[in-house]
Amino acid sequence: MLPRSRGTPHPPTLSRNVDVGFTHARDEHRDMAEWHTELEKELIEDFGGTPTESFGADGTIDNDPVEVRLAKKEDRFRLNRDTHQQLVEQDGTYIFDDVTDNQPPEQVTAEAVDEQLSNDWHSDRGYEHQFVPVDSMF
Repeated sequence: MLPRSRGTPHPPTLSRNVDVGFTHARDEHRDMAEWHTELEKELIEDFGGTPTESFGADGTIDNDPVEVRLAKKEDRFRLNRDTHQQLVEQDGTYIFDDVTDNQPPEQVTAEAVDEQLSNDWHSDRGYEHQFVPVDSMF
């Protein structure tokens, strides 16, 4: 597998750049979660994979795990340490998508991402994570 491969543009069925205009604060989280899940599934299918409905990786491509990371409001992607380690061990990949731009999503091997990470994992959210800048993936 190549370390990086270009994705295909999103089909017009799911708008990536539309502000939903939520009317109730409690609906915002649910609607955003549904939008996020649908976009993850769409991206995995665009790359020839199969989304999963269970915990763990977001799906598989050629029987290898894949994790989708989206940047909507920030200029960085958050990576979960446990998921990252699983992807590295199982020759998995990430699909990175900055949903606020017009660039196609990128598929990058977890091993290539690992080379960009430090040993300094943050734990302020109850799980260990690191950030990678959006610009480093495109």
